[in-house]
Amino acid sequence: MNKKTIVMVGLIGCLLTSMAGITGLMVLRGWSEQGGWQEWISRLMISYPFSCLVVLIVFPAMIPKLTLLLDSFGNRGKNLN
Repeated sequence: MNKKTIVMVGLIGCLLTSMAGITGLMVLRGWSEQGGWQEWISRLMISYPFSCLVVLIVFPAMIPKLTLLLDSFGNRGKNLN
């Protein structure tokens, strides 16, 4: 996988996670009391760009190192045989 694919998957993940978190919190606290759809959209407009910044800034630096680490764990089992 190349970095562009990883970032795109991360951005889609950010959207889905933001939507799930906002919806869950608003349902638990009372949808109407929280402001309904207008508040939901407002929260999404704030949370999604910030989560995208994390993906765009942190992911490109983190993914290569994390991939190497996870590959080393996967190769440990292969070396035992």
